[in-house]
Amino acid sequence: APASNKRAFKSGDGQLVVTDEGARWGLDAKDLSGLVSAEPYITAASGTSLIRIGETDAVITHRIGKGWTIYLNTLFDKYPKLRAEKFGGANYRALVDALLDHAGVRPAVQVLSADGKRLAQAQVARYRFGDAEILTVVKDNVAVAGIVGRDGVTIYNDAALGQIARQEITIKLPNKFYVTDVRSGKRLGYTDVVHSSVVVGDAAVLSLSPAENKLALSGPPSSSRGEHVAFTLSSSVAGLRLIRCHVFGPDGSMLPAYARNLLLDNTATTFVLPSALNDLAGAYTIRATDVVTGATAETKITLK
Repeated sequence: APASNKRAFKSGDGQLVVTDEGARWGLDAKDLSGLVSAEPYITAASGTSLIRIGETDAVITHRIGKGWTIYLNTLFDKYPKLRAEKFGGANYRALVDALLDHAGVRPAVQVLSADGKRLAQAQVARYRFGDAEILTVVKDNVAVAGIVGRDGVTIYNDAALGQIARQEITIKLPNKFYVTDVRSGKRLGYTDVVHSSVVVGDAAVLSLSPAENKLALSGPPSSSRGEHVAFTLSSSVAGLRLIRCHVFGPDGSMLPAYARNLLLDNTATTFVLPSALNDLAGAYTIRATDVVTGATAETKITLK
């Protein structure tokens, strides 16, 4: 490439100074200690410097209309390794958090620990399923010794897994939803604030629905053994639904061979019980559960 197109990325250190404008953006030099510049001798022209490291401007901003351009003259290549080692890299997080907050870019969902601060060492993921939104909070699998004594953390012994740490969390949503704990099926009500907990190294999974869903399940009251019996399954809310169907025998035990997952794409579908000639005679229970919303419906049939 021509010499004029070459750029020298040479990290430079020096005293880190937050300018007056940087302070107005919420930046604090003590929170940013350890940052280095990527290119030496960069100087703001029409933009405004927020941070200087040695002789170079490390963060330069420029207002354009209602938005901002932000030039970060610093290196982030070491952050993944720092985060993996005892959750280092706090200076990088402080920098990005302050810049995004001032620009009005904030998370739609806030996940807080018991002390009211953002939950650390965790990832939040959101995706759509039908008319619902699935929200997952994954807590990093950190050593129990590293979180003992923190507010809202409970340590207990599990016979199979050993020492387990469970952390209390508060989730603030952008609007009110019908909230369900997907893993337990528990319905948490219509709310925009959820108090829950997550096991370290595991995930909390919630569904957020704009409407409360109800299921209905109907079919014949009796049938002969060996018949394939059809049941109509319907939903009060249209849209994509994942329905788990279980069958329980006369003694109350679940019959895994008859379990089915159904994808309901409109408001109704059919569950078929392919009974066997050697099934026990008696009353059977069919239970359908919306995996996302926790809505349930059941009916009974007597096999003769």
